[in-house]
Amino acid sequence: MIDLATVRRAADAALSRAAELGLSVSVIVCDDRGHEVFGCRGDGASWQTVEIARAKAQTAASFGRDSAALGTMREKWPDVFAIANDALPFRATSLAGGLVVIRDGRTLAAIGVSGALPDQDVEIAEAARVLL
Repeated sequence: MIDLATVRRAADAALSRAAELGLSVSVIVCDDRGHEVFGCRGDGASWQTVEIARAKAQTAASFGRDSAALGTMREKWPDVFAIANDALPFRATSLAGGLVVIRDGRTLAAIGVSGALPDQDVEIAEAARVLL
């Protein structure tokens, strides 16, 4: 389990990295079950980035892998995503920027970032993941 102070430091690290890159993003941190622990919309980030970041984090937590890694699965087995989107309380996504945190072989948390280009979202999320 991760504590709120750690989650906030991680989210701050992501927002700091985004600011260094001159970007405005939203950051969501979820627990191992995809339940939001902390979320924020950075200054200047558009409103929809919050929901996209949330979907990225929830997907990474629920599937136990980074959201972008699900692209191949989505192409090969589209029914998995169709079923997941019917069964899960959120829409699964293969957009880059959802990173899973695994410790001792178990999912601990996930972070989602949205508001920049896919590679930038990943870079920003990585700045947080190293602190979780």
